Amino acid sequence: KCNGIPVREIGVCLFSTLTDYHLTGSDEFLTELPKVSKEGFRFIRVNSSALFAPDWNTVYVNDKVGFLKRVKQFLDVANDNNIGVIMSLFWRYATIPDLVSERVNIGLGTPGSATRNFCAQYVQYLVDTFKNHPAIAGWEMGNEYSLFASNGALPHINVGLGTPASYSIPDDVM
Repeated sequence: KCNGIPVREIGVCLFSTLTDYHLTGSDEFLTELPKVSKEGFRFIRVNSSALFAPDWNTVYVNDKVGFLKRVKQFLDVANDNNIGVIMSLFWRYATIPDLVSERVNIGLGTPGSATRNFCAQYVQYLVDTFKNHPAIAGWEMGNEYSLFASNGALPHINVGLGTPASYSIPDDVM
């Protein structure tokens, strides 16, 4: 319910739309968001930053001002098209531990770890900046993290995208 009124909506996952804008400058969202709105969808879900650690450095860590400018422009276009945005803050659960050179389980499971400190600072920064933006419909902390926690799966390895050469049990199982 929203303000006591039942709400039943369906949205579209535009996972890489904002990420592509961050990484390549692709402004496809300028034409895609109006199409989504025209089709009657009122909500979208996007990855707020990047998928792998090196791209986080490019997109956010080394260019916070540019990052905020791109997010604001994206949200403004969504708002202009009456679309609520659900910002998924951490799409791949191993990315931030990889970024700060911690094992997944230790990074996510230990208070005060570099992973948790980075995540907390990022959430605070993004939410403080955009909490009152009219296009923000919600915040999602992580994409389907429970799948990995419930089945004991190790993260996907892609050294070229900044993962370690190997993950191991129990250090990298949530």
